Amino acid sequence: MERALQEAELRRTSQLAERQVARLTGVLQMLSGINSALVRIQNRDEVMAETCRLAHRVGGYTIAMLALIQSDHAHGTAGGLGGLRISCPA
Repeated sequence: MERALQEAELRRTSQLAERQVARLTGVLQMLSGINSALVRIQNRDEVMAETCRLAHRVGGYTIAMLALIQSDHAHGTAGGLGGLRISCPA
């Protein structure tokens, strides 16, 4: 009985480690894609949109947003969104 409990605990620990490795692999792939986008894309708005797209699709984040903070203002403006569709009525 004790051996079965130890094996079950080992399986749980192993599954947790595998999930963490998978998550971190996605994060590393996302960062690699963002670095490539920074080198390849010249337009700032396109870089921010691609960064959010990569964070959502490759990194696995539900929602990604970048904000530009103006040094002379107390607020920021959205620079890119990923994983979220916003529609505003006219």
